[in-house]
Amino acid sequence: MKKYLLIAVLAVASLAAYAQPRAIGGRIGYGVEFSYQHGLGESNMVQLEVGVPGFYGLEAACTYDWIDPFNAPVPWEEKGEWHWYMGVGGAVQTKFPSDAGCSFQQRSSRIRL
Repeated sequence: MKKYLLIAVLAVASLAAYAQPRAIGGRIGYGVEFSYQHGLGESNMVQLEVGVPGFYGLEAACTYDWIDPFNAPVPWEEKGEWHWYMGVGGAVQTKFPSDAGCSFQQRSSRIRL
């Protein structure tokens, strides 16, 4: 099992080495989130996110996105290029209990569309 996981990670990493562009970002609000976007050609990308939602746990998400899936123009033309994107993926979240003495952890998963 570990061999297959290592092979899969190496395959994705080797494909990702040729992709451009890349972007990093962050969100600050009721929690903190960091994101990384990696282009896979002109019309696809992978987005990875790691965050601390509400400062009470950890979450991680990965989505596979299509850029301009409907070839619809963006209604504003500021500096640079703007694009719509949509995708599918999954996320895992762990919330820490408010009582520090409790060892119970809640796990949930979600699918983004």
